[in-house]
Amino acid sequence: MTIKQLLDMPIGEKTGGFELTVKKYPSKMVEVGKKKIQPVTFIDETGEMIGDVLNAKFGAIHKGYKIHITVGVIQNGEKGKKLFVEQWWVPTMTVDEYEAKRAKEAKQFRQEMFDPEEEYITRSKVRMHITERFIEAGLIKLESDEKHDAFIMNRINFWTDFSMTGQ
Repeated sequence: MTIKQLLDMPIGEKTGGFELTVKKYPSKMVEVGKKKIQPVTFIDETGEMIGDVLNAKFGAIHKGYKIHITVGVIQNGEKGKKLFVEQWWVPTMTVDEYEAKRAKEAKQFRQEMFDPEEEYITRSKVRMHITERFIEAGLIKLESDEKHDAFIMNRINFWTDFSMTGQ
């Protein structure tokens, strides 16, 4: 169900069986009797809607959370209609889904951070800093020695590759 559909519903109508994303939580939880209620703003592609979430066993809801609404009621709010969420849960994922999501995010991050056209620039900067650290540590001899130079270049390239890929 979308925000637009929720706003079109009459006051007092019960609904449920859908997910919404929390855009923000404008204030902290409010205790009403023995119940804790957290004001939030929901968002989707059709708009925004204020809401109150009955917060019994879960911790505070944070920005960006998707919550599955099991039971909600359309109510009058200060600025129009609002959704009072009586029952809800946070959708979870399996370990495989988590790993796949993590791998996808890592790949996306790498693509954003290491533009292929500019990777050689980043690589040269990493190599420069590693070389500086080798010099500071006294691992690079100032006199030229082919065996030593080749060994050091291999080490610098190894650490550069490690810094760029993490492997």
